[in-house]
Amino acid sequence: MQIAFWSEVKDIRYEIEGMPGYKMEDWDQLKKEIISKWEKVEAERRHRKESLKRIYNQTQQEGGVKSLLQYRKFLGEYETISKYLLKYGYIKKVNDDHEDVFDPLSPRIRSSVTKQMIKDRTMIQARDRAYTLPEMDILINYIEAEWEAAVVIKGKSQSSKSDEIKSKNKTRSEDES
Repeated sequence: MQIAFWSEVKDIRYEIEGMPGYKMEDWDQLKKEIISKWEKVEAERRHRKESLKRIYNQTQQEGGVKSLLQYRKFLGEYETISKYLLKYGYIKKVNDDHEDVFDPLSPRIRSSVTKQMIKDRTMIQARDRAYTLPEMDILINYIEAEWEAAVVIKGKSQSSKSDEIKSKNKTRSEDES
């Protein structure tokens, strides 16, 4: 049998040549052995293309990413799965439009990021007048900047509330004196 022509990876070729069906030159037997072997390998894969869809859908069902911590967790999972799929040849490249990373954001954050990217002209309008997302690293910078701004704004509103409470308490103590 001429295995060498379609199996360029030596380890795989040697493994096939070591199977009983190959030695007996029984194509039907060899076919069964190959299928049996690679079904097991397939079942042991850590991630599949569906893994990206799963984390995307799960995040959408939960109402979108609502915090920087959630976003970094989502992005970490997304990148880990993408790198795995690329490394083992299950995908040729990561999605160019980056919607898988952008769409899971909560509507408020997605809107704020979109407005800022349009304002800065990093979200370019295509010929059909639809906007396209920038490259992944630029998109991530905008998203993280928006989260950081939200944290700062929330911190200021909390500190202004505490200042307001302090001034009320001070006024009360002065009134009591």
